[in-house]
Amino acid sequence: MWIEAFRHDSLTPLFKALSFTGEPTFFLLVLTVGYWVLSREIFTRATLVLVTTGLANSVLKAIFQAPRPDPSLALIAAEGWSFPSGHAMVAAAIWPWLALDYQGATGRRWALPLAVVLAFGVAASRVYLGVHSLRDVCWGLLCGALILAVARRWMDASPAFWSRLGTTSRCFYLSLAVLLAVFSLPIHPHDTTGAKSGGVLLTLWLGAGPARRISPELPKGALSIAAAIGLGLVVTFALRWGLKELLTEAVSFQTLADFLRYGALGLWIALGAPWIFRLLGLVRRPS
Repeated sequence: MWIEAFRHDSLTPLFKALSFTGEPTFFLLVLTVGYWVLSREIFTRATLVLVTTGLANSVLKAIFQAPRPDPSLALIAAEGWSFPSGHAMVAAAIWPWLALDYQGATGRRWALPLAVVLAFGVAASRVYLGVHSLRDVCWGLLCGALILAVARRWMDASPAFWSRLGTTSRCFYLSLAVLLAVFSLPIHPHDTTGAKSGGVLLTLWLGAGPARRISPELPKGALSIAAAIGLGLVVTFALRWGLKELLTEAVSFQTLADFLRYGALGLWIALGAPWIFRLLGLVRRPS
């Protein structure tokens, strides 16, 4: 593989770190903390974009079913089909999306160029690490940018029937579309993106309404914010890893197991954590 000529021990950790910013674990951290601390509305919208992009990538991979580059030359493990790159596609959609929301709220124009650089860095990391070809990441960036453009159009100036729906209603209808795709398309056996997305979307919809009544508060201060984030993330990852073991043994159908696991995560993030934060006095009502 031609990329081997550009590899160097000093660069490999950097590209592994860039690749990690396209992993579900990283997005779980960023979107969850943003949802709790910054803006429920903004980060729910971002979650919709993320899971829509992930599902679209799964569908495209199922259509093309392109094998990955020679695994013996890869620096990290990667499963599933190769075209288009999911990391590149998601990075091109989600980071500019968040940057545009941040720019709209603060007027700071440096966020979007930084997001574009990050998206290209994620794409480059997948080629460097040997798990995607240049074609995979180029098309991934293009598809992600297309989803970004369509999502901005639909979220900000959408058709009338979509505009009348609240964010939680959009979660519900998108979750139905996700589930339909999961059980009707030839998704790769190792690709459970659709099942995870459906679980999160459905329980965000179920939990968001009650969460607004339970916890419309703002964080008290730096210590309270840190305590809430720490407690919330400990439970989040305990659920993610603990339920994986439990449901894998209890449910023979992996797609259903992942749907239930991420459904529990979504319900904790949207409803359970805000309730606990309020119960422990880690939040206060805005003045």
